[in-house]
Amino acid sequence: MSSPDLEMLRRLLDASPDGHALVRDGEVVWVSAGLARLAGEAQPETLVGKPWLALFEERGFGLPDGHAVVECGLARTGLDPCPVSVDRVEPAGAVAAYRVRDLRTLRTLEDEVLRSGRRLHALNRELAALRERIGREAEERGDLLTVLSHELRTPATVINGYNRLLLSGDVGPLNEKQRHFLSESQKSCRRLDHVLGNLIEAAGKGTATGPLEVRESSIEALFAGLHGMLTALLADRSLRLESDCASHLPRVRFDPRRLEQVLVNLVTNASRFAPPGSAVRLESRAAPRRGRKGLEVAVCDRGPGIAAAERERVFEPYVQGERSRQGGGLGLGLAISRRIVDAHGGAIWVCDDTEPGARVVFWLPAIDPRLEEIR
Repeated sequence: MSSPDLEMLRRLLDASPDGHALVRDGEVVWVSAGLARLAGEAQPETLVGKPWLALFEERGFGLPDGHAVVECGLARTGLDPCPVSVDRVEPAGAVAAYRVRDLRTLRTLEDEVLRSGRRLHALNRELAALRERIGREAEERGDLLTVLSHELRTPATVINGYNRLLLSGDVGPLNEKQRHFLSESQKSCRRLDHVLGNLIEAAGKGTATGPLEVRESSIEALFAGLHGMLTALLADRSLRLESDCASHLPRVRFDPRRLEQVLVNLVTNASRFAPPGSAVRLESRAAPRRGRKGLEVAVCDRGPGIAAAERERVFEPYVQGERSRQGGGLGLGLAISRRIVDAHGGAIWVCDDTEPGARVVFWLPAIDPRLEEIR
């Protein structure tokens, strides 16, 4: 080994917290700075030339015999011996290489490992208890969902029955406006019955979406249906519904009933916070996402907006942001909307717009023409 290599090795050993020594015929010929520090010496040269075994005191642990790892005391001038472990790292050859480790540091590390192990064990117990509690809560919510779905289905059926009776004309004539409102009410009852049926089915399967009936559909037609369904509701709150569909939208497939449910959730949420006299706005445009073509739909309002820290958590079940707590609700609408959009292979999020209000956007993938060719 060349002199530069030896000098580099010496520096590495000096930088080590352990002590190192070279011994020939029982006499110390070189020690590292680390061993000098453990022995309480300012300079390593102080120990050179001394008998190797003279550096140690038995201290009840036995002296190092040059071959096995032993624990003993390293002598220090004017101080109690330092408890160390000594092992011979290079047993072959005329010169023996030894490593001396401070047992105080090792035992401190061992104690810390033990404490960390106990903390980890306690955290594992807490995690198991949390999982059990979450499981119980999920089961209770599933039961509640089933009960609510059944209970809501009964009045919805009654309302639908009265709508049919009024529309039949058997209890008196209707003008065109009354017939239109009753027809819209009947459509909403059918939608509600469909949603409740899916909820009952989903409660038993541990999901909140149920089966999708996906087909190539028009977002413009969906917007038009929302205008007929929600205009009266928004008018009661002195709001109006506006929509803007960009031209040349990509072809997409979706379940119209499910996507209508998403839009109703988003528009209803927006209507709770939009100031009177303002508009809840629907927008659609072509937009790529992660290199894939698709359709982006946004629901915008001019309300107080959603805090940046809450823009992801509001999509979790039963989690409500500050504005949701002020506006009421159970914290399920956005969670269900995300599951429906995810089931379509899309994504939903709250935009980081600087304009006032909230802008909730969902994206659906466009139909891949290559798959159309395969068909």
